[in-house]
Amino acid sequence: MNPDVKGRYFGTIDFSATASPDLFLVSKPAGTFRVFFLGGSTTVGYPYWYNGSFSSFLRQRLRHVFPDRQIEVVNVGMTATNSFTALDMARDIVAYQPDLLIVYDGHNEFYGALGVSSVETLGGSRFVSDLYLRLLRVKTFLLVRNAVSTVANWFRAEPVSASRATLMERLAKGKYVAYDSPVYRTAFHSLKINLEELVELCKDHSIPLILSTQVSNLKDLPPFISGTTSEEPALRQRIEDLIRQAATALADQRLADADSLARSAYRMDTTFARSAFALGLVRKEQRRFHDAEQFFRLARDCDQLRFRMSSDFNELVKGFGSHPNVFVADIEAVFRSNSPDSLIGNELITEHLHPYARGFFLAAEEYAKILKENDLPGPRDAWIRNDTLSREQWWDLRPVTLLDEHVAQRRTQVLTAGWPFREGFPVVDAVPNDTLWQLAERATRGQLDWKEAHVEAAAYYERRREFDLAAREYRAIVDQIPHELGPMLDWARMLFAQGKYSEMVPVLKQSIALEPTIQAYRTLGDISMSKNRATEAISYYERMDAFTQSLQERVSNSMALAHAYVAAKRMADAKQLALKVLAAAPDYQPAVEMLLELNKRGY
Repeated sequence: MNPDVKGRYFGTIDFSATASPDLFLVSKPAGTFRVFFLGGSTTVGYPYWYNGSFSSFLRQRLRHVFPDRQIEVVNVGMTATNSFTALDMARDIVAYQPDLLIVYDGHNEFYGALGVSSVETLGGSRFVSDLYLRLLRVKTFLLVRNAVSTVANWFRAEPVSASRATLMERLAKGKYVAYDSPVYRTAFHSLKINLEELVELCKDHSIPLILSTQVSNLKDLPPFISGTTSEEPALRQRIEDLIRQAATALADQRLADADSLARSAYRMDTTFARSAFALGLVRKEQRRFHDAEQFFRLARDCDQLRFRMSSDFNELVKGFGSHPNVFVADIEAVFRSNSPDSLIGNELITEHLHPYARGFFLAAEEYAKILKENDLPGPRDAWIRNDTLSREQWWDLRPVTLLDEHVAQRRTQVLTAGWPFREGFPVVDAVPNDTLWQLAERATRGQLDWKEAHVEAAAYYERRREFDLAAREYRAIVDQIPHELGPMLDWARMLFAQGKYSEMVPVLKQSIALEPTIQAYRTLGDISMSKNRATEAISYYERMDAFTQSLQERVSNSMALAHAYVAAKRMADAKQLALKVLAAAPDYQPAVEMLLELNKRGY
């Protein structure tokens, strides 16, 4: 993915878009199953890196279930984008012959690029925004647009990129939208048309499409902005007084009083988000969980800072499931069923809407379920036959390490230290004086990239002789960057240090498929010999002859092959090779001893 593609969607806001490391072959081989993920920051995997995303978890399962298929899962998610971007990218993606598109999008319909309330809007007209995206493919138009943006920046008092505010604040602060207002309906209409065109595009190219409902924190995140239907200041004051009194009563476990006060606040204005939230808290304490969810959901829907997709938007997405070859992953329902008392909160969501790794994992499990039910990428029998691991066994194999969890926690701390979670200058506490936390801090600040941080974490574990944890770091790197040889060999080295020779075999074979090395062939041969598979060992040892070796290396490797010949009862080959070794190194005792033994046995 080219990170500069962000230039299509952002002309005013300047930020560094991370580019997915996922590669796919330019010429699609026969039998390849190719999946593209589209969406915003959640699709990217925030607050983790791509290894914590839906796509990584799904790729891991698909490759396990279909080991003989070439599986390509490509994540082209981008922060602060929405359905305009998903549709625009999909128009390019169809040229790459995808076998499936998966879209997780909707939270950014108001403030994402070209959203109706974004600083990157073109006035809110869906027609104008779509025309603009189409014209960007014309180089002359792009040249003129960039020239206009450059001139505009000359006269801007302060470049937006120079602001210390978060990307969220630069995109959305002060742009509040009441529920069911004209602006609200415009965003709803844009999403509807964009999804309709996406569905039609996939239909025209016979591409299965999975759309997703959006999940957000309901019970543990109060609404950001509450507004009243009346502009009378006294009404707001009376509602807020009642909410405070209800909170005090709830803290004192005076549930009847809390209930009465919260209901009074709610009746004064049913669109005031915080009164609905207060009533949800009371219902939760009363263990009336279904009612609590309804009020928490209403509080989210009436929140005038529209960072979280509201219920009618989710219902719109569900409606597309009636189209042929379009499937809906109800991710919100998945989170509900895996949350205490069916109330989605901090157990699976890091702040307002981004999941913890466990949440990403559960969502990917739902995507896999849809694929299985629809015989993708192969028959259901293959799923039943090969997808035999339990949920917790899959979870134990996750490509996410403790370092990733630290990074996610730190990024969440930074995000929630400022607006809209807190007013004023963002301040975060220092991280613990611990090696992994310090690595996480440097990665969060951009002083280390993701791979460098994991390599340093692996080295830290290796120094402590915690080879299992070091191996996990290298495995995470290989999972994300499978086209680099070094991390594969380091992973195999850590497995060797633990005596996990059987686990080394697939890693070494993967390394050979990328780039044959004499180390991999020698190790595979040694492992085969340890399992009394001499013929297999010979096939690996013989390949070492093609590599440049020192005299000492050639003698040692030749004798390994000679012993394999003996084990395979190819005595003539063993004798000939031992003589060849002695010709190069006349005093090499193991070769002398082998010849004596072979002569003694009459060979």
